[in-house]
Amino acid sequence: MDQKKGAFLDIDQTLYNGYLFYEWAKQLESQDVFSVLDIVKMDEPLILYKIGHYSYIEAATKVSECIADMLVGKEVDEVIAATQSFTQKIGNKFYEYAKPLTEKLKDSGFLIVLVTNEPDFLAEMIKDILGAHDALGLDFTIKRNKFAGPAINDLATEHAKEAIVRKYAQDSGIDLNVSLAMGDAESDVEMLKACGKGFLINTSAKMQKHTEGTNIISISREEVLSKVFC
Repeated sequence: MDQKKGAFLDIDQTLYNGYLFYEWAKQLESQDVFSVLDIVKMDEPLILYKIGHYSYIEAATKVSECIADMLVGKEVDEVIAATQSFTQKIGNKFYEYAKPLTEKLKDSGFLIVLVTNEPDFLAEMIKDILGAHDALGLDFTIKRNKFAGPAINDLATEHAKEAIVRKYAQDSGIDLNVSLAMGDAESDVEMLKACGKGFLINTSAKMQKHTEGTNIISISREEVLSKVFC
């Protein structure tokens, strides 16, 4: 019997040309779901990362906390409706290879799972746009149809994506040895190592150190389709 194989894919800067969480937050601010102050608070860790005061992991973790804080007390239905409106406008922001990649992966028998530090409800909508099978993102406590606290999980830390992928694979009967993962950032590295093949879409010198002595293959965006299916 053929082994069940998964393709675990990051979203931002891997499939999507931008930072989905930030564009989403700005869109909801324009619809008065979030406030200007919410955006200012989210900007702070991003700025501190750019000037070297935060590592990538630290900044990503802080952003996750900001997202949770922004959602607390908001009506779930209102947030979902505003998020659906947002996702209807972003089709042209995915890299050209994104949909052909998911289509070829499905044709090759992979179960495609998006793994992201975006809110899970946003990740689920992206899953439908790209034709993926499942999505794993930030989950939140909900009480009386309102968001009610910090994120239940955290996919920004160094081993978080690896852990959730290993659990998902175990629960779903997926053999990670014949699976692949794709990402662009430090929070993706351990997930890439956990699979038979890991593709790092980041050729910067800073990220190359993560590929040494590992299964990780560094590729450019122009090489995605040719290298993944070679």
